[in-house]
Amino acid sequence: MALTKTWQRALLTLPLLFLMAAGSGATLLMEENFNYSTGQLLTASGGSWINFSGLGSNPILVSSGSLTYAGYTSSGIGNKIDIINTTATAEDDGRAFSQNQPVGTTVYFSFLLNLTDTAGLAASSSTTGDYFASLVPVSSISYIGRVSIRKGAAANSYNLGLRSSTTNAAAVWASADLAPGTTYLVLVRYQMITGSANDDAALFINPSLAGAEPAPDITQISASTSEPDSIGRIAIRQGNAGTPNASIDGIRAANTWDDIRGVLPVNPEVLSVSPVNNASNVNTQAVISVTFDRLMDAATLDTASFAVAGLKQARYYPDSIRPAANSAAYTFYVQDSLRKSDTVTVTLTTAIADTGGNHLLSPYVWTFHTVLPDTAAPRIISTAPAEGQINVQVNSSVEINFSEALLPSTVDTAAFRLTGRRIASYGIMAPVLSNGNTRVTVQPSDSFAYGDTVTVEVRSTLADSAGNPAVGDTFSFQTRRNANLTIFDIQYTSDPSGNSPYSGQNITVSGVVTGVVRVGNSKGMYFIQDGTGPWNGVYCYDRDRFPEEGDSVLVSGTVIEYFGLTEISPVSGFQLLKKGTLVPEPVVLPTDSFSSNNPNAEAYEGVLVATNRVSVTSLPNSYFEWNVTDGSGPCIMDDFLDSLSHMGYTPAIGDSLIRVQGILHASFGWKIEHRFPRDIVQFKPVKMLSSLPAQGNINVPTQVGIRLNFDKPLDPATVVAANFSVNGSSSAAHDLSLSYNSADYSIRLIPTAAFSAGETVSVWIAHSLRDTLGYYLDGDQNGIASNDSLDDIRFSFVTLLNPTRISQVQKPGADGFTPLLEGQTVTVEGIVSGPDMYFTSSTASTASWYLDDGTGGVNVYGGTKGQFVLGRRAVVTGRVTEYNGVTEVASTAAQIAMWDWADQPATPRAMVYNQLLGESIEGHLASVEGTISGIPAYAGGGYNMVVRNGNAPLAVRIAEISGFDMSPMTYGAKVRVTGIVSQYDKESPYNSGYQLVPRFAQDYYYNGVLYPPDIEILVDSTAASASSQIVSVKPNPFSPEWGEVGVIEINAPDTDHLTLRIYDLKGRLVKTCLNNVPGGHQYYYWNGTDNSNRRADIGMYIAHLRSVTAQGAISDKTKIVVLGTPLK
Repeated sequence: MALTKTWQRALLTLPLLFLMAAGSGATLLMEENFNYSTGQLLTASGGSWINFSGLGSNPILVSSGSLTYAGYTSSGIGNKIDIINTTATAEDDGRAFSQNQPVGTTVYFSFLLNLTDTAGLAASSSTTGDYFASLVPVSSISYIGRVSIRKGAAANSYNLGLRSSTTNAAAVWASADLAPGTTYLVLVRYQMITGSANDDAALFINPSLAGAEPAPDITQISASTSEPDSIGRIAIRQGNAGTPNASIDGIRAANTWDDIRGVLPVNPEVLSVSPVNNASNVNTQAVISVTFDRLMDAATLDTASFAVAGLKQARYYPDSIRPAANSAAYTFYVQDSLRKSDTVTVTLTTAIADTGGNHLLSPYVWTFHTVLPDTAAPRIISTAPAEGQINVQVNSSVEINFSEALLPSTVDTAAFRLTGRRIASYGIMAPVLSNGNTRVTVQPSDSFAYGDTVTVEVRSTLADSAGNPAVGDTFSFQTRRNANLTIFDIQYTSDPSGNSPYSGQNITVSGVVTGVVRVGNSKGMYFIQDGTGPWNGVYCYDRDRFPEEGDSVLVSGTVIEYFGLTEISPVSGFQLLKKGTLVPEPVVLPTDSFSSNNPNAEAYEGVLVATNRVSVTSLPNSYFEWNVTDGSGPCIMDDFLDSLSHMGYTPAIGDSLIRVQGILHASFGWKIEHRFPRDIVQFKPVKMLSSLPAQGNINVPTQVGIRLNFDKPLDPATVVAANFSVNGSSSAAHDLSLSYNSADYSIRLIPTAAFSAGETVSVWIAHSLRDTLGYYLDGDQNGIASNDSLDDIRFSFVTLLNPTRISQVQKPGADGFTPLLEGQTVTVEGIVSGPDMYFTSSTASTASWYLDDGTGGVNVYGGTKGQFVLGRRAVVTGRVTEYNGVTEVASTAAQIAMWDWADQPATPRAMVYNQLLGESIEGHLASVEGTISGIPAYAGGGYNMVVRNGNAPLAVRIAEISGFDMSPMTYGAKVRVTGIVSQYDKESPYNSGYQLVPRFAQDYYYNGVLYPPDIEILVDSTAASASSQIVSVKPNPFSPEWGEVGVIEINAPDTDHLTLRIYDLKGRLVKTCLNNVPGGHQYYYWNGTDNSNRRADIGMYIAHLRSVTAQGAISDKTKIVVLGTPLK
């Protein structure tokens, strides 16, 4: 059986106690095994140790664990102490003997020593070193029998020395170089001899404990003429000239050698075994070890005397039993391995003997149990990024930690899958195993997309080392929304003060306005938010702009901390990007989340939050603050944003509210700031607040959706077609599709067919519409829901009659450029295709934007900047004018009516190959694929770029405000450009200056559909060739009379300039296909016409490709092209 330290000590000391009882007279002066709790020695020892000097400075510490030394009686008992190397003041402590020793006696003291390192020790050339242990007289603190230390001759080693007294000028040094990390037994003998300068000191290092006192390693005679008259204490010293970083344990003091070494039993005994007795779940690769109390005869340990047997395997044989030399410890290395789920019994027979021929008195037997077969599947225990983590950097890797080691051969790209909402599937590099094969790092081949929700799937092909397949599991995280600075970056902090890491810095961020201060000294200030959840909102101190909820804005300013509130103050730059943006949904949390005592409240500063059902617990105080609770703890409601009198509710203690919501604000504590009446949701009937179109509206678009706004959350089960009807006076009843927005309690009715022009449309809403708690519609606004037809709601509007189609507005007159309707007043309707933020000068006060009705697009000059966002329906009345070549409808804000959003944005019209920009497509949203032949060059608030559509050069105008990254737009790059066809020509007849104006620099969502950016870099699957070539002509021959075109495929180095021409067999030029265009792989489509657009004759022609390198070298390639004709 395995013995505890206490029992080991008891068994080893029993013979000594027996001898003492027999009257041998042997006794210990002191035994110290530091069997105390950890901490400062002076305190832990309960007064057994006292201070000599340096009290309280770098105290000697008791630390857990003990030092061991085979055959030493005070080995492996209790704890140990630690001393340190320091140049500062440090404690020196001592302990007294049980009896003082007079002149004429001999004192032995021993201890176990283990150095951490040799840092700070005196050099190996030092004659004195520094001492750290000694004997101390009774009557004075004059250290004698000092154990000194210095660095050894070998690297990373040390020497021990002996200095009998202070009078001795130098220490005597033992020659052995000792190693840090090894435990040594150190013993000092001090003989007090009558007279002076004759006391004899000796030092032993690792002396044999098996018999009589051996010869010491070194000795020194005291040089002191005033030697001590007694010895009564031992000291442990931390000097400032080179004492070690070391552990000390097992201190003994006595008058005889035998008392120091202790009297061992005659027969050897087992001190410890591994695995321990009755151990379970032992690894099958484990080795079996035994430690004895003394040196054993290696010849007596063999397969017969050291036997290992099991229930599943009758006998286990060793590869070896080591060491082969005499030792106190031996290890049995099992041949192959142990069996799983086996009970193993180890027997040490009495044939085993020590070096003196003494055998074990009886067989020593112990048992352990090997590991059961592993049937558990490896599980994910943690990940980085963590499940649900937000704002993850796009260049992050994914770290997955498993519950057990994995089988390396199964850790491959097939075992993991990374998918996203924006990127369907991410490629990954070979996964990397680490941390004992329990950690896998997965690196995507490219960065994650911004604003993506990434899902990581662990597949069952992954297995543990036992072959158990992984439990198929997934976790998700969200990448940061864009590369620019975000509100999350500004607000997130782990600083207990809550201060922003950007405090004092000038920043620029974008966000959606979630609340505006409408009253008081802070009127006009506002909050913005750029996502749902913690750290995503911030307060803007801005007296000049007065935005509205739902405005998408770009603000610049300085981040400051104002009495604990993080704010952008003052706002020095402001840009309205878009109106009518959906405000992030509130985060629903328990009310105690908003308490000043909750350390997590900081994360929701400036964020739109909400509660579940609450009760009012206090009336408004003089600051109009009142409390609510959901039972978890109170939170404060406040009127910083708008007066309580505007909320349509008077708090009363005990009132129950469906929910409260608002922006969490820091002002003398955390408070929820309500914004509108719908932020305090009461237990009362449902009211419709407004509609669009509203009662009596005229000139409503025929394809409009109808928006209904309510004051509280509705029961989706009642938002059904049976509770609504829409009837046209001409078009009759309309089928409807319905959508409900739980964030703002709005319903959208979408007719499946357009209304007739100029008809009256009647809308009916049934009284059976109800909220989530069963309260019905109060249609007549009398405060009572009677649940009958008296509470039905009816209203009507009139659709637009005979609007002018935009294609007619754009139709040119006799000169081919000036609009035929110039100077006339027209009414047009359509959806916004060119938002005003991209087409309005920064210095202009009037908006410039584009409207598209499906027949064409036109510029509208009129209205307030920021109102005209993608997809919004509009009806515009204005005068047709021409401004710098652009046909526009000049209007005013009063003549522009904005309606609902279209289900999808305007569809771009694809330009045909070789098509130029021109009057026929002015105002259109167009898309073209081509090659960049003129890289972006800055000019007046934007960049000018040239893209070749076949041989047709197209001017592309990129507004600086659009935020496009110009670096990928290199010469020869293939691109797809989508944008508005505009014109900038200051001179009559306004027949030039056409340009394509892209809008969106990043992909974007519209009505749940993802759309790409307006400039896409296209990757050709065929790389540019090393030299120019005409790859093929297909078909060849081809017949234009059949509608065929000849596709001429060419390739050349990217840096070359290419010219492709068609000649007849007499060398006459027929067609210039491409003229000085960038190189690379490309196609030209020849329809069989010449430069005058006349049909070429049937016959053979020569395609000639000239390539000019950047250094001016010319290369020519030709290929025969045949024009055919259909057979009759």
